[in-house]
Amino acid sequence: ILQQISPSNIHYYNTFDIDVVSDILMSLSVGKLPEDARRFVLGTGEYGMRQFHKAVETKAVTFAPNRTENRITGSGFDMKYSGQFKKYGFINGIEIELVHIPFLDDPSLNPTPHPDGGLLSSYEYLILDFGTSAGKPNIQKVQVKNNHEIMRYIPGLRDPFSPYNNQTKPSMTVSKVDGYEVMKAYIGGIKVHNPMRMARLIPNLS
Repeated sequence: ILQQISPSNIHYYNTFDIDVVSDILMSLSVGKLPEDARRFVLGTGEYGMRQFHKAVETKAVTFAPNRTENRITGSGFDMKYSGQFKKYGFINGIEIELVHIPFLDDPSLNPTPHPDGGLLSSYEYLILDFGTSAGKPNIQKVQVKNNHEIMRYIPGLRDPFSPYNNQTKPSMTVSKVDGYEVMKAYIGGIKVHNPMRMARLIPNLS
């Protein structure tokens, strides 16, 4: 899916700014999407979610204090202040909803650390538009019809279909391990119909 995003929609940032995100979404919306269809999903890592929350919380303070009782609970010396911003509404019908993408926090895939903690990839944002394009979902899963999975196994002293084999009857094996190994592959992918309605926001350490 990253390879299908238009190169002109790949942006870099040194300091995260929610207004910069809003500007990017404006460029993806104006003249392209009606105001009632400007709903975007931002996928990021856990540190990106924290960063987004802090940015929206700072923005919210400029309007009015939260006077509801659901953020401040407890009493005396056992008080609790809680809450996390995962959505943000902007002008002209633009709405953002935050989701967690686990692979952005996987050190085996993204080993580069970020100076503020976590991995560099955990601060990346994928701006996804799940609306329709020419009557089809803009982001669509594709797979081989009726034959999209392959499963194989390597038998040892046991195999997945007869783990308690007759110990007195000889049979073939390819390993002396008292067990077996199962492998599975999925044949499919993701198709983006309109790559101009998606973007990436990547942290820049230089």
